[in-house]
Order: sequence, then structure tokens, then C-alpha cells
Amino acid sequence: MVLFGKSNDYPIYSFTYQNMIRLYSLLRLYRFKINYNIKNLDARLHRYIYWRVFGVIFLSYSLIAWISQEFIYNEFIYYRSYSENFSHGTIESILGIQERFKWMSYVLIPVTLTLKFLFTSLCISIGKMFSEAELEFKIVFKSVTLAEIIFIIAQVIFMIILYLNLDDITLQNASGYFPLSALSLIGIDNINAQWAIYPLQTANLFEVFYVIAIAYLLSRKWKHDFFETINIVIPSYGVGLLLWVTLVAFLALQVS
Repeated sequence: MVLFGKSNDYPIYSFTYQNMIRLYSLLRLYRFKINYNIKNLDARLHRYIYWRVFGVIFLSYSLIAWISQEFIYNEFIYYRSYSENFSHGTIESILGIQERFKWMSYVLIPVTLTLKFLFTSLCISIGKMFSEAELEFKIVFKSVTLAEIIFIIAQVIFMIILYLNLDDITLQNASGYFPLSALSLIGIDNINAQWAIYPLQTANLFEVFYVIAIAYLLSRKWKHDFFETINIVIPSYGVGLLLWVTLVAFLALQVS
């Protein structure tokens, strides 16, 4: 039997073997391309989901800020808070400045969120260096971002409590209504040092829920061991939070 005009003792087997090698090489090439495309698609999908989550967080905080400005921190709160110390004209000027630069609060939301996520992720990433955890920074960053839903819930509850106590709140005592916090238990009227208000407000159960949420999300990416992951998150995030609270309290002490 002659194939392609050439005689061969085993033309069929030779032809088949050569094509099998060629076919195998092509299949490996296509497999590589398919895997590469799947990985790229998966990466793009994760980025798309992340930006959607970030967008939802941004819109949630923007909506909370708008509702708070329109229905809680309105002009009546300002007159009640400053009427004993400032004249009517001065309060009008304060309200005018606030109205003029109100848009800046919305612009700063994504900036502050990004800085917060970066700081928290950096603290946890430094903490995991002292363990055997194999967690990439982007995984930590995404987990920290997703766990922010805890603080959104806290802000919604805080806003509802303020609205229910609208006749009693002022700009000075509003932070005392933050739910499940040490400040709400002690009472802001019992705090004489202004620098202690923020640390007591930060000491709340939502911080505990936040740590648990981060540890759970990270445990799904690493060993699926929640308790081993939370042993990394608690000290690393705790040290970072302590540094931040200390800085804010120090600045408040200097201002007061």
C-alpha cells in the first residue's frame, strides 16, 4: 500500500504514529490555551465580583450619609447643640459651610474605605508572617472588604437609634448611642475625658463580629480551619486597632 506517492514497509503505522504525535502536541497546546483562558476568565470574574461588592459598600455608606444629613444631623440638631455657645448668625454660617462642602463627604467615602481595607489587610498580612499560613495579600484584602458588611449593619442600627431619640440627641452626645459599645453602657454623660469617647465607642461587639467574619472568610481559603485562622486575625488586627485608637485618642487629647 502506497500513501502520498511513497512506498514504505509500514506506511500505515508510520503515518498513524506521526499524526498521533502531532495530535498529542496540538492537544497539549489547546489544553494550555484553554487552562490559560479559564484562569484569565476566573481572575476577571473575581475582579468583577470584588468591584461590585466594593460598589455596594460605597453606595450603602453614601445612602447612610445622605439619610443622616437629611433626617438626623439637620439644622435643628445644630441649633440645639450650639445655641448656648454661638449666636444665630454663627450657626447659620456653620450650616452654610456644611451645605457648600457636603459633596466632599461622598468623595471621601471610597478613599477612607480603601485606606481602611489596606491598613487592616496589612496588619493581618504582617501577623500571618509569624505563622505557617499561606495567604496572599489579595485574598486578605478581599476578605476584609467583604467583612465590612458588619459595620454597615452597625451604622444602620446606629442611625435608627439616633432617629428614635431625635428629640434628645446633640452633636456632643450622639456617639453615646452607638449600639453594643462600652460607651453606650457607661453613658457618655459619665465620661469626663473627651479623649476616652472614641476608644469606648470602638470597644463594641461589632468589632468582635468583624474579626469572626474575616477569620471565617480566610479559613475558606486556607486549610478550612476557623480556629487556626482566628488565632492569626485576633492578635494582628487587635494590634493594628490598638495603634489606631491610641493615635485618635492622642490627637483628641491634644485638641482638647
